[in-house]
Amino acid sequence: IRECAHLARALSRERVRDELTKTLLSEKPETAAEIIALGLLAPTVPEANPDLAELPALPAELPLRLALLMRRLRDCGAVSDPVTTLRALKYPRAVCESAGIGARACCGASRFGIKSAIARHGYATGRCAAACEGALAEYDDVIGSGECCTLSQLAVGGADLLAAGIQPGRTVGKTLDALLCHVIGNAEDNTRDTLLKLI
Repeated sequence: IRECAHLARALSRERVRDELTKTLLSEKPETAAEIIALGLLAPTVPEANPDLAELPALPAELPLRLALLMRRLRDCGAVSDPVTTLRALKYPRAVCESAGIGARACCGASRFGIKSAIARHGYATGRCAAACEGALAEYDDVIGSGECCTLSQLAVGGADLLAAGIQPGRTVGKTLDALLCHVIGNAEDNTRDTLLKLI
């Protein structure tokens, strides 16, 4: 197979993408490591030996498995920018962003790290980042708790800050961002009265 691997370069990127997707969503997604080691994804993904032993433990959801694949390729130096690599493989934009950014984001397995990833990148990307950390159960627990992870969940909004005397403009956004950061680490403080006292 290795001797004929160069022939795969003549395949369209869409075909390569489809074959990779089938492998990742199969019962043995870790065999993607063999495909990469044989150079069948070159030149988009160079020959490498990523450790994909954790892939079968993830739900058979493409963004999650792509994120872990890209994280392991990044770990072994085969890929520098997961988003660019996924775009080159012709994955849809939403998948490129959630899986690619999720592969780059380091959230750890802590509630704080997971909530911070959601706050910075959104729920889909936060879930991909958690998958890369082996922390999907923790992610689900955060979501189930209803704890504040986004600006829309803050107990105050821009109108509240303006009424409290904050000057219109960028200061409002910066203040809301600061309050969100505070609440991510102090969930019990997400009340209107407490947050207005903090500004």
